[in-house]
Amino acid sequence: MVAPLVVLVGEAAKLVGHARDLARMGFVVLLAPTQELAREWLARSIPDPDRSQERAPLALGALSIDRSTHQVRCRGRVLPLTEQEIQFLAALAEDPGRVLSFAQLVNRGGVPYYGDPSPVRAAVHRLRRKLVRGGADVNVVAVRGVGFRLELTGRT
Repeated sequence: MVAPLVVLVGEAAKLVGHARDLARMGFVVLLAPTQELAREWLARSIPDPDRSQERAPLALGALSIDRSTHQVRCRGRVLPLTEQEIQFLAALAEDPGRVLSFAQLVNRGGVPYYGDPSPVRAAVHRLRRKLVRGGADVNVVAVRGVGFRLELTGRT
């Protein structure tokens, strides 16, 4: 039997009544003091069916994205990207040309998406700027009303 998981974030003493009610209804309940800890606990508890693929660097044009070391290299030089920018770039590079919605992109970056695309747009803007400065031959392209995709630009 598979039971749905509910994550309650906050002070346990205040949430214990809700947790009991949910457990009685057949839910598996995780109480976590913060969203960060909840994410960490869930990430540890859910097995990744193909860890070897995650460890293999992604190569696209002059870029190499190594998720195991959290580094992006362009022509051998490490680009100064934030963890969120690396995760966004890796998600887009997994299937170049495929459009990822705001929610898909953010979820792959491990950040909750609440419907406001502004933080995503700002992060993508910074990522684009760093890719150009680093001499990358890829670009993050906006697809109006949908999300973003990665494409090779032909710059060398």
